[in-house]
This record gives sequence, C-alpha cells and structure tokens, in this order.
Amino acid sequence: MLTSRSTGFLKPGLYLLLWLVAICITALLGFLLARRAPLPSLSAEGLRFDAQRALDNTRRLAVEYQRRTTGEPGAERAADFLRSWFSSLGLETRYHDSEMWLAGRRVRVRNVVAVHRGETDEYVVLMAHYDAPFTTEQAAADNATGAGVLMELARTQSSAVGLRRRRGLVYIATDAEEWGQIGARNYVRAPGLPRERIVAAVSLDCVFPGRPAGMGVAAGGQGPGFAPLWLRSLAEAAVHANAWKTIEQELVERAVCISVTEQGPFNALDVPAVDLVVFPADRGTARAIYHTPGDRIEGIRPEGLEAMGRTAELMARELDAAPLVRENANYLRLSPGTYLLPTATLLLSLVLFAPLFYGAAKTHWSPLRTLRLFLPLAGAYGGLIVAARLNLFPRYELYP
Repeated sequence: MLTSRSTGFLKPGLYLLLWLVAICITALLGFLLARRAPLPSLSAEGLRFDAQRALDNTRRLAVEYQRRTTGEPGAERAADFLRSWFSSLGLETRYHDSEMWLAGRRVRVRNVVAVHRGETDEYVVLMAHYDAPFTTEQAAADNATGAGVLMELARTQSSAVGLRRRRGLVYIATDAEEWGQIGARNYVRAPGLPRERIVAAVSLDCVFPGRPAGMGVAAGGQGPGFAPLWLRSLAEAAVHANAWKTIEQELVERAVCISVTEQGPFNALDVPAVDLVVFPADRGTARAIYHTPGDRIEGIRPEGLEAMGRTAELMARELDAAPLVRENANYLRLSPGTYLLPTATLLLSLVLFAPLFYGAAKTHWSPLRTLRLFLPLAGAYGGLIVAARLNLFPRYELYP
C-alpha cells in the first residue's frame, strides 16, 4: 500500500525512496547523455587594454558624477560627459531616449550610443550601464567600473592604427539598469533596429572591490531566452586565455529565469548576449557595500578592471570573424566543455520529477482545492496593479 489510508498521501519513507531512485537514475543518464564541446583555444597576445586608463575613467565617473539615478541631474550630466568622451574619439555618437515609471513619476531613460563602423552592416554590441540606485553616491563598483572599461575599450579600438574590422562595434552606455535593465530593453526593442545584424552583445557589469577571485559569465534571459552555447564557450575561453577562472551561475539563472544584468533583454529576443562580472575573494565585504554609500572608488583595484577589459577585448576580436549563428539555447551546461542537448535535458527533467507526478496522482487532488489556493494570490496581484494605477503607492516600470 503506497498511500496512507487516513490522508491519501504517499508514506514519507516510500516517497523519499522514490526521490532517491529518481536522482540516481537522473545522474546516470546525465553521465551517459552528456556531450563534449571543448572550449576554443584563444590567444591573448596583442591586446591593448590599459587597466590604469580604465581606473582613471572609473574614478572620474564615480567622483565627478555622483548620484547617477535615472532621471536625476547626476545621471544627465554623466550622459553628457560620456557622449562628449565618445565623440572625442571620432565615433558617431547619439542619445537613445525613452521613458519609464520610477517612484511614481515618468522619467527619461537616456542611453549613449557610439558607433565604430566596420566593412559590413553586421556589428557587435559592447555595453555597460552608468546609472545607480537611490541608495548610493559614487556607485564605483556598480557600475562606474563597467562604464570605465567600456570607455577604454572604445579608445583602444578607435586609436589602433591600421586596425580594420569586418564588423562594426556599437558601444552603449545604458541607463536604468538598476530598475530592470530598462535602457538595454528599450534599445533592443526599438522599432527599426536591425536585430538580425547583431552578431552578439557583451555586457560589462561590476568589478567588485578587493582582490579578484574570478569572473562570472551570466547568460540568462529576461523571462525567456538564454545565451547560446557557442557564445558561452567563447566567453569562458576568453576568461581562461587571460589566466582567470570562471565562477558558475547557470543553475540559478535557469531556475529563476529573471536576468539581473543587461544580457537579459537581448537573449529574450534571441540576440546572443552574455554579461561579464568580476567577483572578489572576499564576498562578505562586497555584499556589505553593495548599493550603499560605501561603494567608493578607494576599493577598486586595476587587476579586476584588467580582467574584465582584456576578456571583453579578446571577445570583440574573435567575434569580428565568428560566423553569425542562431541556435537552440535550451542546452544545459554541466561543466566547461560538457553539456546536455535539449532533448536530453527534457528527458532528465521528466525522470527527476517523476516522483512528484506519481505523488500527485496518488493524492486526493481536486480542482476546487487548487482554485482555493490560486484565487487569493491572483486577487492580491490584481489588487497591487489597481493600487498602482490609482497612485495609492509609487509606481515602477516593472512593478507590480
């Protein structure tokens, strides 16, 4: 007898046994079905990124342009500075403006876009947000560092004598990342944008203070979407070529399906994108200053900027010659160079959760019980939407 006569639910011991069996079978099938895809071999020779210049850029943005909250004077002055910087390099520079809800009012979202044209109409996007939340001042790590790296990458590419690019580079200093990647979202969704010509996008978000421990390569989408395996592999190979290690994030990204960095809106529209972040050896200190007035320039070290900048420069160089690929992103990466195909991932998911399906079939399930659980949640969510529309509390672009 698999169920309790009094409750109709599976006995705990048998239920646990079913889960253990399912986990063992899943692990075995995963081992048998895993595919190998060795990371490409890349050389970091000839890179021109200057970490000290990137640190100078970061310091200037953090110290001279504080309180860069979207819609505030600090953000507007920072956008003007960035546009002037890109223009001084001889790049075609413009603003990309849109609007969003922030704390109950409509504010302007201002991206700064600079174009380095190539020989074809295809291009690679390099982007970093310059905005900051209300709770910080300098916002040095998040994300004056990414913007400082972006500025140095633009300098290295525009000043390289005799450098010819088959594909163009588009540098975007984005706004409103802190409120749901709104600047990046509005850019990639803009009517008339030739998304099919974007080979890939690389986001630069946050060099945490202190001694660097490794780099994260974020690949999640904003809701749907995920970075394709070829771009993930290229990013990891670029990290390793610069003698750094990658720090895993995929299982969390696959489970949550909500991006916290700007590759998300691109992947949601099937434009291949990844984000680079430099993690510190001391995670506790980084968490303590995150989005606080303690996020100051004094904690930023050039080694972290060098790791991000050289990795991004190497990726841009390789993407100039890479084939334009659109592929299924429903793989599951197990380790560097090892992954599961979409069909294998689906099969393993069914096996792993088979005890859940079996348990549901053996219980006294009724639609009415599910409805009683669902209706209060739906009512609460609907109430939030109505309250926001009536201005009973401050409205934000992505909430409720």
